[in-house]
Amino acid sequence: MKNYIHILVVAAISSAAALVSCGRQDTEVGSFEPTVSVGGVSFEMDVAPAGAFTMGLSADRRAVVKDAVPHLVVLDTFAISSLPVGEELWTAVMKKPMGGRVSYKAASDFVVRLSKLAGKTFRLPTEAQWEYANGLGIISGDNLELCRDYYVEKYADTVMTNPTGPSRKGPRLLRTRRERSGVQESVGKSGVEFHVVQEIGGALPEKDLQALVLGDHGRESHSFDAPGKERFEVGGVGFEMVQVKGGSFRMGKTPQNVKNAGKDEKPEHEVTVSDFEIGKYEVTADLWKAVMGSLPYHNEEGSKPVVNISWYDCQQFIHRLNGLTGRSFRLPTEAEWEYAARGGRRSAGFAFSGADRSSDVSVYYDNSAGGKVQKVGGKRPNELGIYDMSGNAWEWCQDWYGPYSAESQMDPSGPESGVDKVMRGGSSSSRWEACRVSNRTFIPPFFVKSSFGFRLAL
Repeated sequence: MKNYIHILVVAAISSAAALVSCGRQDTEVGSFEPTVSVGGVSFEMDVAPAGAFTMGLSADRRAVVKDAVPHLVVLDTFAISSLPVGEELWTAVMKKPMGGRVSYKAASDFVVRLSKLAGKTFRLPTEAQWEYANGLGIISGDNLELCRDYYVEKYADTVMTNPTGPSRKGPRLLRTRRERSGVQESVGKSGVEFHVVQEIGGALPEKDLQALVLGDHGRESHSFDAPGKERFEVGGVGFEMVQVKGGSFRMGKTPQNVKNAGKDEKPEHEVTVSDFEIGKYEVTADLWKAVMGSLPYHNEEGSKPVVNISWYDCQQFIHRLNGLTGRSFRLPTEAEWEYAARGGRRSAGFAFSGADRSSDVSVYYDNSAGGKVQKVGGKRPNELGIYDMSGNAWEWCQDWYGPYSAESQMDPSGPESGVDKVMRGGSSSSRWEACRVSNRTFIPPFFVKSSFGFRLAL
């Protein structure tokens, strides 16, 4: 039995209300049968569970699909044939050989007849269903395959549920894992294949949608009289959370950062944060694997920060971790991150997290063996006993990126909407000045890179 993993590498959205519904399916999951027999020929259907993913990226997430625009798609549960329709099944349904070339029109006729013979409704997959199934490993994506969408060179980047493609008529869509193209409905092409799908209902629960898409995992309330550490263990891998007593601080371009401060670090302003917990270390590859079962590409087991992860990958990890622990882990807000990086109530006013010299506390380009991340905790901790808040891996924050306000704020969480998410801390591939505690950068939430990691908050 395949061990499917939800894909959560999703494009930037402004709010849950931005989701555009293209129809929900009413078929009862209980009516689904994985084996279908027609004319003495049987074929298998695999279930693709409801989920959200970034449409427009290759399955390995290393490249944008040709003519695609990465964007968020949420799909209901559906089933797709384990294999493309073959000669035996085609002949059983159509009463004649498939031949060497299959057109969209011929494939559509096949689906209509198959549905009538099987007493179930089958369709060609939408592009979204095809790409999602490819990402789950249900279908290979090696050959050209027909989808039921009309083809356009650049589809809209609107966040959608169950999209079915453009409404205007034209060529039909052909897909491989990395390319999109069009073909006229009546034109057969050599080597073209197709799968069939069955809509079996089952939408992503609203609570899961909020957590996975918006990063809303709930928030625990803390009150620490004597802050310490809290230890957890998942799958034999332990990790620690540092309890941080809240307080007020000056956020942004403070005196020790004036010389190298960027424009978006201004104006300096007062922020008050409540008590919270934050990871002693960045999330490691070992912890990621213990929670998720496998590692993203270009990671290896051990205590280096897990990298090549998007903001949305972080949400998937956190959602699973919360299910395993019964807690409400989350990403830190930008304000929490900077407060902790500065040392909280114990702050000595350093330019970097724990020192005024970056080399004392930071893994950055000049000392990182070619820009590669190093084992966590290899440098000196800051005043709160937290490691690597300057350098090693860039760290995703919960907030959408936006300009600062000069007004005092209490537990700010950034703009309500946006295009890019905040990242903090600099990395092993950064210059030293990027590792300053006030430095900010902004990245679309579906981006991945060999220096992108994260740290948990609670």
